[in-house]
Amino acid sequence: MAEHDIRKTLWYRRPADNWIEGLPLGNGRLGVMVEGGVNRDHMYINEESVWLGHPDDCIRTDARDTMKEIQKCLFAGESEQVEALVMEGIMPEKRWFGSYQALGELTVQNLEPVEFDDYERVLDLDTGTVQVEYTEDERFLGDQEDAGGGAKTPGSWKREYFVSAPHQAVAVRYTCPAGKKLNLEVTLSREEYGQVTAGEPGSLILEGRCGGDGIHFSCVVQVVPQGGTMQFRQLRQTARPTILIHGADVVDIFLAGRTDFRRGENGEDGSSAESCSRDLVQCMQECRMAAEESFETVREKHVEEYQGYYSRFELELDDGCQDEVAGLDTYQRLRRLRRGGKDENFYALLVHYHRYLLLSASRPGCLPSNLQGLWNYQMVAPWESDYHANINLQINYWPSEAYNLSECQTALFDWLEQVSVSGARTAADYYGAGGWTLHHASNVFGHTAPCAVPAGLWPLGAAWLSCHLHEHYLYTGDEEFLNHQAWPLMKGAAQFLIDFLQEAPEGVEGAGYLVTNPSHSPENKFYNRDGKFATFTYGATMDFEIIRDLFGRCLKVIEHIPAQEQDFEARLRYVLEHIPPIRISEKTGGIQEWIGDYDEVDPGHRHVSHLYGVFPGRMITLEKTPELAQAAKRSLERKLANNYDGQGWSYGWMSCLWTRLGEPQKAYEALTKIVERHAQHNLFLEAHGKPQVGDAQAIPMAILEMLAQFDGEKVKLLPALPREWRSGRVKGLRLVGGTVIDMTWRDGRVIDLVVHDDETFCRYPLEVSDLGQQK
Repeated sequence: MAEHDIRKTLWYRRPADNWIEGLPLGNGRLGVMVEGGVNRDHMYINEESVWLGHPDDCIRTDARDTMKEIQKCLFAGESEQVEALVMEGIMPEKRWFGSYQALGELTVQNLEPVEFDDYERVLDLDTGTVQVEYTEDERFLGDQEDAGGGAKTPGSWKREYFVSAPHQAVAVRYTCPAGKKLNLEVTLSREEYGQVTAGEPGSLILEGRCGGDGIHFSCVVQVVPQGGTMQFRQLRQTARPTILIHGADVVDIFLAGRTDFRRGENGEDGSSAESCSRDLVQCMQECRMAAEESFETVREKHVEEYQGYYSRFELELDDGCQDEVAGLDTYQRLRRLRRGGKDENFYALLVHYHRYLLLSASRPGCLPSNLQGLWNYQMVAPWESDYHANINLQINYWPSEAYNLSECQTALFDWLEQVSVSGARTAADYYGAGGWTLHHASNVFGHTAPCAVPAGLWPLGAAWLSCHLHEHYLYTGDEEFLNHQAWPLMKGAAQFLIDFLQEAPEGVEGAGYLVTNPSHSPENKFYNRDGKFATFTYGATMDFEIIRDLFGRCLKVIEHIPAQEQDFEARLRYVLEHIPPIRISEKTGGIQEWIGDYDEVDPGHRHVSHLYGVFPGRMITLEKTPELAQAAKRSLERKLANNYDGQGWSYGWMSCLWTRLGEPQKAYEALTKIVERHAQHNLFLEAHGKPQVGDAQAIPMAILEMLAQFDGEKVKLLPALPREWRSGRVKGLRLVGGTVIDMTWRDGRVIDLVVHDDETFCRYPLEVSDLGQQK
C-alpha cells in the first residue's frame, strides 16, 4: 500500500458502513458518494438539478395589506400578534417548495463474495480520484480454484473512481490480480418515480420525473468489460434489468445524468417529450464518447482539467508530528485529536478538503453549492438541501477568492441573476418596493418569497449576497463583470432597501431613524415587554450592518463605473446618515442585537448575526472602533459562558470573528470544537445531527484570515496566528487587489515572501505581524 500525504489525502482501512462514511466526488454538476464495499459496491448518484417541486415562486399578491398591518403592530410594540399575521397573511398557502433528491443508485455486486484483508479506501485530493484496494484473506482461500481453474492466491483487487468535467461522466474501473477474474452484476435503481430499462448492449437507462410530475431526469450506465462475457438479466421481483459480467480482466463503467431543468431558458418547452428525449440522447453520447476514448484517456483529461484549479494553492503547518501520524488513517487522526493528541496538519487537510469540496460542488455554468454541497441520498433531504440565505449560502463561498478558486463563485452569481427576476416581484408585492429581494431560503427554481416558518420573513438575503459580487471584484478587478453583472444586482438590492426603510415614529426606540420593518435577528428570539417570546421587531442590528456594508460598496462602485449615478448616490448617502448606529448594550456590555436592549431568550444561541460588522463586514475593527470591538468580544464571551449552542458552521463563524478581533488562541479553540464535536467520519460536518457540507467553508475562511487580512486599506500578514502554528508555509494565497503570494514563516515570523504580480490590478500595502507581539 502506498504512503499517503497527510495534508491531501483522506483514507480508511475499511469500507463505509453508510452514506455519511462515503467519499464524495463531483465535477460541479454530477456527483457520486463512494462507499467502497468489497462484495457490494454501492454508490449514490447526484445531479445538481434533481429537485422535487415546480418553478412556482409562491408569491402572494395579497400580502401587501397584511405587511402594512404587521409594520403598524411592531411600531406599536404589539409583537405578540405578528407571528400569527405572518403565518396567515404572508406565508404562501403552499409552504413547502420541494427538496433536492438523489438521482439514483449504482450497485456493483461481486458474484463471488470474498473475505478481505489489507483494505484501503483513499480520496486523493491532488487528483480528485478515489482508489479502493484490498487482498483476499489467505485464511479463507483454502484449496479452492478460481474462475480459470487455477488455485486461488492472494493478490490486490483495485478500483478507481472519479467524475470527469471534460467528459461530464462518472468513471469507475475494476481490476483484479493476475490469475483472477471479475464476476460482477451491475444494477441501476431509484427509490421512487424511476424506471430502469435495458439500452444498447452493456447499458442501462434510468428515467423518471421527480414526484411523478416534476423535473424529468435521465441517467445512463455503460459497462465496458475487457475479456469475459456480458449479458442482461431480468430481476424477478422488480422486473428490472441488470448487467452480468463473467470472467473479465478489467471492467470499466461510465455513467452520465441529465435533467430538463435548464430547458425553457430559450423559450423551449422543457417538459416536452422531445426535450426529455434530448437529455437521454446526450447522456448516451457522453457515455459512448468516454468509452470510446478509453478509461486511461478520460482519467488523464480529468486530472489535467482538475489540477488546473486545484494545484494553485497549498498549505503546510509544521508541528513536528508528521512521522507520528503518517501511518494513521483519517478516522484514527480524528480520534487522536479528540483525545488531546497533536496533529496540526489535520487543519491543513481540512483546508485542502473543503477547497476540494467547493471545486467539486460549484463550477462555472452550474448551480450553486447547496447545504449538502452536491451530495444527498434522500428523497427529502435535511432542510431540503436548499439555499439558506441568512448565513449558510454565504459561508459556502467565503474562502473562494482567497484560496484561489474565484471561478467557483460564478455559479452563485449566475443564480442570483435568475432569482433577481422573482425577487423583483417579491419586493413589489410584499413591500411595495423597487429593486429585488431574497428571503431566508430558496431553491433551484429561484424562490424568493417568505416560506415555511416565521423566521422565513427575512428580506436581507439579496443585500448580503450582493456584497459577494463586490468582493469578487476586489479580488479580480474584472470591470466587465462589475458593470454588466455585479452593479445591476447590487443596485437592485440597495434600491429595495431604500424603499423598504421607514422612519421610526416618535415615542418608540430609535425614533427619527430609518429602520427596517419587519425585522428579526436570524432565528433568534427575545422577551417582549410582556415577558413573552418574540421573533419580530423593527431595526435589528444586523440589518443596519448589512446596509452599511452594501451601501458603502455601492458608493465605491459608483466611483469606477461609467454610468451616471448622482441621484442614486445621494439616496445612498442619505440612508447612511439616517440609520441607527451600532449600539453597546447597557445590560451586557456586548453589541446590542435589536433596536431595543432586549433580553435574549437563549443567550447561548448559535447565530452571531449582530456581529456581522466584525466579519464578514469590516466596520468594527480594533483600530478604528476599539469600543465596539471590545463589545463584540464580550458578546462572544457571553455566548460561550451560556452553554453556547454552536454548530459546525457557527463555530467556524465564531473563529472568523475571533480572528478579526485579534484573539488567535480563541479562534483556534473554536476550530478545535468543530473537530471535537461536529466532524463526521468523512469530515463532513453535522448540524443538529444532520450532515452539512457547504457551510463548513467557515473553517478554511478562519484559517486563511489568520494568514492574511484586509481591513479596507491594507493587507496584514499573519495577523492572528495561533501558537500551535508557529511555523508553516502557504502557496498561492490570493489577496484583495489580485496579488498572489507564497509565504513561509518560522517561529511566528515571515522568513520568505514571494509576491506574484501577474494579475495584480490594485496594490495594497502589506503589513507583517509578529507572533511574539500577540497574546
